[in-house]
Amino acid sequence: MYRISALLHSPNLANTARIGCAAHLPLSQQLELIYLPLPVPGPSEGGSSEPHSAHRKCLGSLQNMTFSCHLALFLFVIKVANGLAEDAPCEPGFKEERYAFSVTRKVLERGRVLGKVSFEPCASRSRALYSPQDRRFQVSSDGTMTVKRQVTLHDSSVQFGLSAWDGAGKKHSVPVFIWNEQEQEIPSNERKIMRQKRDRVIPPIRISENERGPYPKRVVQISLTLDKEERVFYSITGPGADIPPVGVFTVEEKTVWLWVTRPLDREVTAVYNTVPEYTLTIKAADQEGKGLYATAKAVITVTDTKEMSGSLTTHVLNTASGIPARGLTLTLSKLDTPQGKWVQLSRSVTDEDGRCPSLLRGVPLTAGTYQLRFDTGEYWKQLQQESFYPYVEIVFTITDPKQKYHVPLLLSPYSYTTYRGS
Repeated sequence: MYRISALLHSPNLANTARIGCAAHLPLSQQLELIYLPLPVPGPSEGGSSEPHSAHRKCLGSLQNMTFSCHLALFLFVIKVANGLAEDAPCEPGFKEERYAFSVTRKVLERGRVLGKVSFEPCASRSRALYSPQDRRFQVSSDGTMTVKRQVTLHDSSVQFGLSAWDGAGKKHSVPVFIWNEQEQEIPSNERKIMRQKRDRVIPPIRISENERGPYPKRVVQISLTLDKEERVFYSITGPGADIPPVGVFTVEEKTVWLWVTRPLDREVTAVYNTVPEYTLTIKAADQEGKGLYATAKAVITVTDTKEMSGSLTTHVLNTASGIPARGLTLTLSKLDTPQGKWVQLSRSVTDEDGRCPSLLRGVPLTAGTYQLRFDTGEYWKQLQQESFYPYVEIVFTITDPKQKYHVPLLLSPYSYTTYRGS
């Protein structure tokens, strides 16, 4: 690359005009191009047309070299910028660690839009391919999540995993939570006093001591539907939150999901309470934390693993393909003896291994008659196969809750087998 400088200092331009093409100037001078016009020497100055012609030729060469210098400098800057951009590698994955969507009804109709997720594939294609674990939902290539088939939120919420693949073929997954925020109106005079529509009744929460991770993990989502239009922020107080042992529980200030940050120990808890439980107060306030709008209490009981040694598990296998039955919905119910009615305990969806790790949802296993209902018809419909049984119901009796009960299901489109496993 040429470095150019044009220096004219003498008032007698015909005799002292000097044009130099400097190649060894300091960088600050190399990037400064100073253009001074060369005058045309006239006859009165004793000049001739030859010097004028020489100056014109030199000036033309100088201008051509200046353009080349500008072009080279521009290309150099572009190259450096591209190099800096290449130094920042693309990081594939979901933009959020989890996604939570709220609805205001129990039955979600087909085609209903729930929200949007975002995934960076770091590939030539800008849009990702999504695979929800629960086949009743679907996610388009732009990240919009919709209801594929009608869904009934029996437990007021549903959760499942969502997967996507990056440009290198690596799988990324995040949890998705959908919950129902049903509103219940109260008299207007009470609304003025309470400054809210209702406080949600939070059922007792049970967590087994020394429960396996990973941590932190979600516990429950608490919904306080307020009579306020401005943004509301949530916080918790009490033992395990801001009172020793501090930091065991946290709450998301906007979504009100309660988290446990580490395994619980009944002996440690007993130091601060006469009973092995935590009582937390959830507060809803304005952005500055001054206006208190509502409160709710959550009682979390730490269950003894010795007392809760019994367990109930299931495993569904697709014998037609020889693989685990993934995405099959099942419901666990218990017979209420006095009334003779089935009381639903939980509703789950099988994972990639055909299992339901949270089948009991922290509810202690007690003696009685239970029912496992498998929505087999919907499962085969997902696979675009015809089936003979729309559902399979397995009724069994538990006499000793201290034991472990395993109820597998071997399934094909036209038959099924079950037994008590170990």
